[in-house]
Amino acid sequence: MRRQLDWHFSRRAVIPDFFSFPCRQGSLTLSLIYIVRIDMALIECSECSRQISDKAETCPGCGVPVAVAIEQDMSQLPQTPTVAHYNLETDTFSGTMILMVKLAMRAVQEFGWKIDQANENIGMVTFQTGISWGSWSGVSCSLNIEEVFPNTFRVSGTGKQNLRGGQIIALNIGGEAQSKARKAIEQMKQFAV
Repeated sequence: MRRQLDWHFSRRAVIPDFFSFPCRQGSLTLSLIYIVRIDMALIECSECSRQISDKAETCPGCGVPVAVAIEQDMSQLPQTPTVAHYNLETDTFSGTMILMVKLAMRAVQEFGWKIDQANENIGMVTFQTGISWGSWSGVSCSLNIEEVFPNTFRVSGTGKQNLRGGQIIALNIGGEAQSKARKAIEQMKQFAV
């Protein structure tokens, strides 16, 4: 015996209210309950400070259009920075991590150095310079971008002389490797608005 599925539609909705399965001793009816979730947020009316739905056209208390209240609420949200700034007093940068990494990449490229890796998830940019006084293979540096407060960053850098090929020794004469990282950080400060 083949079971048939009968769809019975409600007058109010286009989704089935229940399923009916014919059986040997009558019919088995399964009722399904549908829960419709309507996303709604409560916002504060700009005039009367009453909690109202963001779906309402006007405030039921004072009649002010809800669009005005939503625009005022949106203006109070913190804005995401779109440019990087440098604060000389605190020696910190402000912006986003992506802006900081882009700023570091721009500073490195300004000197014609080769970027090895840039990672905005961990806030690191690694690069290599050309020939230096201490090494024919140049210097390898990394710039570390640390978020000290929300949208506030401190940049530090490290460097070491490269030793490649037939080169026997690489001397870090006068802290040359670290000075390349400091030079990139100073260039970041110049580029920041």
